[in-house]
Amino acid sequence: WLRFSKAVTLTDVPAVADLARKNALATVGGDALPAGLQVATHVWGQDLSHLGPPFDVVVGSDCLYDPSVLDDLLATLVAATDEHSVVYLGYKRRLDDRERPFFDNARRYFATVAFSDGAEAPPEWRGSGLHVCRLSGRLGGSTAVVVKRGPPWPRSSGAGRRRFFSCCPAT
Repeated sequence: WLRFSKAVTLTDVPAVADLARKNALATVGGDALPAGLQVATHVWGQDLSHLGPPFDVVVGSDCLYDPSVLDDLLATLVAATDEHSVVYLGYKRRLDDRERPFFDNARRYFATVAFSDGAEAPPEWRGSGLHVCRLSGRLGGSTAVVVKRGPPWPRSSGAGRRRFFSCCPAT
């Protein structure tokens, strides 16, 4: 996962950041994280400028289960990306009525909101309700922000970057 990137940032809420770090260490093997891999705390909807956005690729897994935090998730995705970024969200479809407003809102900030086709899914996923959504072509240049509080977050130019950001569920 680091082979083709300069940096990977894994995030989770402060309460489980130590566990996330232990999991990263177990994955890479060894007592220290390799150069270019960091585990950091982040709470959706809060300032993430300390993580150095925008990121080339943002990956989120099982993030859509709680409708009460979806506005904050979208705020984080917008703040973590620019027009060149791609977001992949893996999720289990639960109730379309809870997810639909999130994707409708995402269309206001991303030129493309595409969903995996059941035929494209690995055989072990078929019939499981697991899906992947791809968001790309973030609209609004470097100033688009979808938050109800606080000022727009500073953006970096990102020239020559290849960086990945993992967006873990809020708890």
